[in-house]
Amino acid sequence: MTGYEDVEVSLKLPARLEILWPLDAFLVELLDLYRPDIARECVDALSLIVHEAFTNICVHTYQPEDHGVVVVRIELRGLQAAFVFEDTGKAFDEAKWRVPDLEQPLESGRGIWLMKELSDEFIYEADRGGMNILTLVKTIDVASRAG
Repeated sequence: MTGYEDVEVSLKLPARLEILWPLDAFLVELLDLYRPDIARECVDALSLIVHEAFTNICVHTYQPEDHGVVVVRIELRGLQAAFVFEDTGKAFDEAKWRVPDLEQPLESGRGIWLMKELSDEFIYEADRGGMNILTLVKTIDVASRAG
C-alpha cells in the first residue's frame, strides 16, 4: 500500500474488551499506511472514536455471557474515515441520552458524548432488522509541512 488508495476493511470480532488493544493497533497501522501524512492528533481522535464505540458495545449492548459479535467496518476514502459498527445486542435508546455534566467527576458515561464531539457524523440505527448500526464519520486532518 502506497498511501492515498481507498481502503475498506471488515472485521467480525467477539464483543470482548480484550480485543480493543489489537483493534487499536491495527487501526493506527492502517491509518499510517493509508495516509502517512495524517496528523497525530487526528490518529488519536480516530482511535478514541473506535475505542469508545467498541467499548460501549461490549459493555452496554451485550451481557458477558452473551458471546456477542461486533462487525467493525473501516472505510478510508480521500480525506474521510468512516467506521460502521454492527451488533445484534440490546439497542441503545438515543432519545434517553443526555449530555453529561462535564463538571462532575465520572469514571464512565462520556463515551457517546466523546464520539459525537470527535465525529463529523454520528448516525445510530436501532434494531434495524435485528441489527444495531452505528456509523461514525470524521474528516482526516493531515500534518502541516511547515516547521
